[in-house]
Amino acid sequence: MLIDDRGKPVANPALVKRVYDLLEKGDVDALLAYGKDDSLWDYWGVPDMLRQPDIRARIMRSMTAHPSCVEGCTYPGFVDTGWDTPVAIADGKLLGITPETVPHPEKITPVYTSSFAGCECTWLGPTAPGKH
Repeated sequence: MLIDDRGKPVANPALVKRVYDLLEKGDVDALLAYGKDDSLWDYWGVPDMLRQPDIRARIMRSMTAHPSCVEGCTYPGFVDTGWDTPVAIADGKLLGITPETVPHPEKITPVYTSSFAGCECTWLGPTAPGKH
């Protein structure tokens, strides 16, 4: 999860690890601090998502795949790039998704995602399946 889908190291692995650890510990207050100034978090229902252990587990699961890191990083990367590489296909299989079952994951997101800002300085939060 600290190497992107092109084989390059993630720019801020400490931040990625911290978010993953907070998800695992269920430290909702610390997770919500990342979105305290982002009104979209309420619009997208992020606080409610983060309060649910099963959803936190799904976000963590997606973070075990390789991210796409162009302007920031998005886990799993195939939600940004589609099935453009063997890595994307392998990550999809890891998460129970194949090109046959979801031909265009970059159009309709099939899993919970986790995104980090282009500055690699903050967590932008999760997105629920179906939203992009």
